[in-house]
Amino acid sequence: MKKKMALIGIPVLFVILLLILIATSLRSCSLCYDKSITSHNPPIYCNKISRCSFVGAYEWDGREDTKTISIPNEWDEIPVTQIGGYYGTGVPTPFCIIFPNDYWNGDGIYGEHPDKFDISEPYTIEDIVFTLQIGKNISKVENVSSGYYPLSNADGSITFFHPVVHVVCSEDNKTFYSSNGKLYDRAEDQLVTEFDYATGN
Repeated sequence: MKKKMALIGIPVLFVILLLILIATSLRSCSLCYDKSITSHNPPIYCNKISRCSFVGAYEWDGREDTKTISIPNEWDEIPVTQIGGYYGTGVPTPFCIIFPNDYWNGDGIYGEHPDKFDISEPYTIEDIVFTLQIGKNISKVENVSSGYYPLSNADGSITFFHPVVHVVCSEDNKTFYSSNGKLYDRAEDQLVTEFDYATGN
């Protein structure tokens, strides 16, 4: 009887482990995320199966009073756990700051520092500082991008506008903490390097 009970327990344990594996896969599966919260800026992509979500790109309107980006703890009782991610068929959905048309008139946005390109015109870089408020539930920074927005001036020079962040992280966050406007991993006590940070903090 004892042997039979032990044999019955093995399949049950296997099923439990399989369910845990499936749940973990669904949590990270991009197909389970959809852009369900479009009213929030940045938009929130929800995984209703695993009850987690991530934030995408912030669209700035150019006003001084909208330079604070607030990532909520949750939306519709679903925790916001991630900055940047992927959704649908694996569409890259980075957290980034999108500037209005007044801040650029070039053919495209530079994804890297202008020094890495062969630019013949004289240019300057102007950092635009945003305050990024991170909630207590954020546990992952997966997909972050930045850009340099070129604006051609009347004298032929170029001004590159560059969004940078000053991070303020909730003290209740168990994964990250902020210090001097920068985000750090608590476990490793290391700087999160995905962000372009404001200098002089």
